[in-house]
Amino acid sequence: MKTLVYSTLSMFACILLCSACEKEAADWTFSTDDTMADLSFNDIYNVMNGEDDANNTLRACANLTLSSTTFPITVTADFNGTTGCGDGRVRSGVLTAVYSGRWNSPGTTVTITTSDYTVNGYRVEGTNIITNTSTTGNPSFSSEIQNGKITTPDGDVILREANKSYEWTEGSATPLDLSDDVWQMAGNASGTTSSGKDYTAEITTPVIKANSCNWIQQGVIEITPSASGSVMRSVNYGPNVCDNIASVSYGNWTANITMN
Repeated sequence: MKTLVYSTLSMFACILLCSACEKEAADWTFSTDDTMADLSFNDIYNVMNGEDDANNTLRACANLTLSSTTFPITVTADFNGTTGCGDGRVRSGVLTAVYSGRWNSPGTTVTITTSDYTVNGYRVEGTNIITNTSTTGNPSFSSEIQNGKITTPDGDVILREANKSYEWTEGSATPLDLSDDVWQMAGNASGTTSSGKDYTAEITTPVIKANSCNWIQQGVIEITPSASGSVMRSVNYGPNVCDNIASVSYGNWTANITMN
């Protein structure tokens, strides 16, 4: 059994295999570690997106400091170690975001860095560079993760680099109401699992996440270990239904994942 706990996510897959050889081959840490890393940096994106002096959501759980009233503006969010953000997660440490312009202005870049930042005991390090890539239609953004690193409460280390695109498909007309937001994500990532194995990951079916749902509702991510002859893993989040079930396929084996 492989158990993973991160913020509101609790994943487990129990696989009964026929031989010790098959059990060794079915390394599920590629799927679980990639999901943990993805959630870690998506959380930073969600916490800081659109933050300015009119947004009270972040003020409920962090002390905010603005460097000036004209751009570029540096927003420093010093988290107080409570659950005041409204999602039940305990955050501590500091996020620093440098805004070149307003979040909703095409061409704006936001560079977010971490300092002793943890979420539910998971330490998250790295730089997230977000760019407003909107032209026409729905607001859209790119997100680049540089030197990403997650350290679990047990001391395991996961490394990550990623390039993602975000499309704000619903809720952009009500920027102060986060509950109606829906995001569609695409892109790819690479990293190293907690067991020291390299891999790449690609979203092959766009990932759908609504703020009104605690879980990813739709999307497929294919994860390929870098070692020669390795078998691709596929994580399928389902048919755009708000439930806590996803599935992981590996060769001839498939296991359900329960997200709590």
